[in-house]
Amino acid sequence: MKKKVTALVFTSLLLFGMGGIVFAHDDTSNESNRSNDDWGYEEMVPFMKDVHPNLSDEQFEQMYEFCH
Repeated sequence: MKKKVTALVFTSLLLFGMGGIVFAHDDTSNESNRSNDDWGYEEMVPFMKDVHPNLSDEQFEQMYEFCH
């Protein structure tokens, strides 16, 4: 009984882990694959300025490129 429970827990964790990887993978490597939900740099600037008021525009661009 203990082996069955252990196998069930391990299998569940494995399946949920793989599901998370598949969900997290998003192929937006080029502009033609972008959906309407994706935000560009121009839409993000006001939010970035609210969160990081002491950064310059160049630093915002660098941060955006690093994260996206």
